[in-house]
Amino acid sequence: MNLYKITRDTPASWDEFRGAVVAAETVMEAVKIHPRGREIEDDDSWVPHTAVSAEWIGTAVPGTKQGVILADFKAG
Repeated sequence: MNLYKITRDTPASWDEFRGAVVAAETVMEAVKIHPRGREIEDDDSWVPHTAVSAEWIGTAVPGTKQGVILADFKAG
């Protein structure tokens, strides 16, 4: 399992997610994870997975499950 920093390709406004650290097997899986913790696309607080960038940041400890480790939300 890998760790990725995912970020939106456009600036976040108020009450939107800026990004997250997620655990996933591949970069393609990582960009599909919503910072809320599920794979959804129709949500005003996040962008479609085609507008998400992912950066590999390391390997997770054994036993880590796929999903969100930490999310960055711009509350307003």
